[in-house]
Amino acid sequence: MASRHPVDPATVANLLAGFRRVSQLRNHWARPGPRAGYYWYITFEESGEVLRLVRQCQDQLSFPYYDLVPLPTVHLTLDRIAYYPGTTVEQLTAIASAARDYCRTMVPFTVQVAVLTGTAGALGLNVFPPEPVHDLRRVLRAATLSIIPNAPLNRRTFLPHVTVAYANTDGVPTTAAFEVAQQVAALPAAMAQVTSVAMVRLERHTRSYHWDILATIALGPQSS
Repeated sequence: MASRHPVDPATVANLLAGFRRVSQLRNHWARPGPRAGYYWYITFEESGEVLRLVRQCQDQLSFPYYDLVPLPTVHLTLDRIAYYPGTTVEQLTAIASAARDYCRTMVPFTVQVAVLTGTAGALGLNVFPPEPVHDLRRVLRAATLSIIPNAPLNRRTFLPHVTVAYANTDGVPTTAAFEVAQQVAALPAAMAQVTSVAMVRLERHTRSYHWDILATIALGPQSS
């Protein structure tokens, strides 16, 4: 595993400054759109450091207006593949096969997860360096589009992160959450080696997500 490096203080300051500009919460669960779909995830069930850091952050979030992400479901969302309903088992199988071919060119890599920040709808830990995550996302998007050319990929700006909690209320000031982010900013980064990616079926419930892994795609030549 790669060596651990402290996150640059200027980067930490910039990330916290961005969160400070978010004045009020927006209920994440009230978002419109389909309630189920297929996604590419990096999962962390074997990354004890990441799960411990998530728990350390969650232990400071005793606010009723946030729903904590259960540790077994902690993940990094790479991209949307398709909505449910709207795709077939045959298409998903073909996408997974294409991804295995494409991911032969990828090399497993190590990331650091650190620095709690937030948006109006969630709190999350940032991922460093972001470049290998972006590279993996591009490969998976190419695999998806090779089977479904009009796939509903996520068009929003992609900032790799690991969500810790989702906002469940509108209009609450972010002041208290920002204070927590400042308090935990000095926690050591968690290291995680990324050796595979998961295709999952995701369902959004009233105030939680549930997902099942449909396929696991290894990175590197062993993905044949």
